Amino acid sequence: MKMNKFLTVLALAVGCIVSASAGTITIVNGENDVEAGYTPGFAPASMPGGGHPINGFDIIGGQPGARIFSAPYHQSASDSTVVQNRSLTMLGLSGGIVPTDRLSNPAAVHELMQSNLLLQDGVATAFHSWVGKTNISTLQYGHRFNFSLCGTGRVSAYWNRITAVNSTNYSSAFFPVGTNGSGTEINFGPNFMALNPGPNGVSDSSPDPVTGVYTRGGDDILYSSGSPSDPSKNYTVWWRLGAVGGIGINSPSGFDPLRREFAGQGTNLVIRSELGMFDSQSNFVVVASHEVVAATAKIMAVNDSNSARLQVVGGQDLLRYSFEMKPSVGGTWSPLNGGSLHLSGVPFITPNDGGEAYFRCRHHP
Repeated sequence: MKMNKFLTVLALAVGCIVSASAGTITIVNGENDVEAGYTPGFAPASMPGGGHPINGFDIIGGQPGARIFSAPYHQSASDSTVVQNRSLTMLGLSGGIVPTDRLSNPAAVHELMQSNLLLQDGVATAFHSWVGKTNISTLQYGHRFNFSLCGTGRVSAYWNRITAVNSTNYSSAFFPVGTNGSGTEINFGPNFMALNPGPNGVSDSSPDPVTGVYTRGGDDILYSSGSPSDPSKNYTVWWRLGAVGGIGINSPSGFDPLRREFAGQGTNLVIRSELGMFDSQSNFVVVASHEVVAATAKIMAVNDSNSARLQVVGGQDLLRYSFEMKPSVGGTWSPLNGGSLHLSGVPFITPNDGGEAYFRCRHHP
């Protein structure tokens, strides 16, 4: 088939698999989530980045759920950006409108959906960095994963299983939802709440649109302090902005193992969070789960009378990409421009003789 002035573009083809070096993610379930000096004094609607809903929990419907976020990391857990991000995330999980543009606002809520995982999303750095960039002025120290859960009945019945598929850089974790890393029960707090809808059976409580604090309404009973195992707390649904995890690196070269892993595994790399409980036969029964895979790269072609511009869109902004071409469906792939490497979003101009041509890209560390 001849295609005058047009290019036929194929989906991303993964390059050679390269083994990643040792170094595993550390899942930390030790945070109490009630930071000292917690002050929810902010107005989400006025914050940079605009306001948008996120895929929140069905708290009113009482459906179990699991979510994964990429949250800002700071060397102090009481850093204002960290506290603000947690408050906004709780507001979003409760159905509130929150900022989601983390480029303009580091406290914005960034939920990891099915295929938008970037290799920097779980990397906490010992130096200032943000969204993988180290040569910018920022107070942040990278990112970390935040695993959030919602369930019905008693918190003590639930466990969280975090696994990484096709990965040598990420380890796994399995722990009771309502405990910290040492097995000690965590009290309810601003980021760990429970609710009983009261005699009318309908939840009348809601997050304050200005402060983000969940506020009791109607005949509801809202629990935001004390022990979840206290038998006097008769809640029917709970939600927690829970355990955090990340890979800690001391220098920009620490990104290299992840570059190699993401280049080799592509979308085969999966991070999964599962909420479940044990049945009478000690089998772990999953009641809710969420998984994310590496962001997928695509080729965009823009043509004019003399040349064609190829450009990778999406994908990993810390990886590089090369292009290959073949003249027909049954032709042989050959590298363009000697296999030169390009960043996502940067156009690559290639001659266009007006004939049929097929292109694909490969990603490299």
